[in-house]
Amino acid sequence: IGELVSHCSQGLVDANPDIPWKYAKAMRNLYAHDYDSAQLDIVWTTLTQDIPAFRSQIEHLLSKAEKI
Repeated sequence: IGELVSHCSQGLVDANPDIPWKYAKAMRNLYAHDYDSAQLDIVWTTLTQDIPAFRSQIEHLLSKAEKI
């Protein structure tokens, strides 16, 4: 997810400030480069709460784009 977010246009990111773009990118960098410091409780929260919420936000964004 974080890698894909890094390919989103700045215009898209700026137009949707309610979506936690920078956190998705930061989590990717943490897991890719500093995985030894990852805390399991944070990983679990990311998997069970943050990713489903992020997915919902992206689905909403896509549904708006389909109407254009």
